[in-house]
Amino acid sequence: MTYENKDNPRVIEDDGDQFVVYENLIIIDGQVLGGFYDTHYDAVLAAYRTMCNLELHDFDPEGSIPEPDAIAEYFKDRDDVAYADVAERRVVYE
Repeated sequence: MTYENKDNPRVIEDDGDQFVVYENLIIIDGQVLGGFYDTHYDAVLAAYRTMCNLELHDFDPEGSIPEPDAIAEYFKDRDDVAYADVAERRVVYE
């Protein structure tokens, strides 16, 4: 049996524990941006913050945040972006 607690990245399994993290990987002009986050929401928020910085407008975490696919598409449509993954789920084994 496997279950994941949305507030804790630990996944409990009968044969050992796993950890779930969410990853952003964005390569802009040869510079790697991104990181690992505990929750899907945190990863999407960080990607949105990067998008706002590129667009030179204020980041408003209380406002409407685009879906992860829309954020990834924004990055992929830019000429200066070589690669973009937003809020990709990764399982790390203990």
